[in-house]
Amino acid sequence: MSGRLSTEDMFAVQEVLALYNWHFDAGDGDSWASLWTEDGEFGRGGESVPTQGRKALAALVKGAFETYGGGIRHHTTDIIAAYDGDQDTVQAKAHLLVTHWGDKAKFFGATHAKLKLVRTSEGWKIRSNTISITPADNPA
Repeated sequence: MSGRLSTEDMFAVQEVLALYNWHFDAGDGDSWASLWTEDGEFGRGGESVPTQGRKALAALVKGAFETYGGGIRHHTTDIIAAYDGDQDTVQAKAHLLVTHWGDKAKFFGATHAKLKLVRTSEGWKIRSNTISITPADNPA
């Protein structure tokens, strides 16, 4: 990571990451996918093939919502972001705590995310996000 983000760009990146959580947790795959570039890639460390493209990204969220009964909640912390080469590309990393709000709130796991965002005519979009997950001993 290189240059420090302007205050305006940092707030915009933080908003994208907050919307990422809210849309994912609500099962709103189309809104979640709209935060990404058309060719956006979501990878889980160790997977050979990342999920790529808005249609596949939207399906991933809808599937997770159904699998976990709409109980997943993402909580992003420790966001670090910097321009990468120019002021239209950002490298970011963050920690996410993932909980499940079923009959009782439970710790589900922890995630480290490495993201690349690009400035578009529609604002900042996620080009890629690669995560590594540490699951809880007894996820919900």
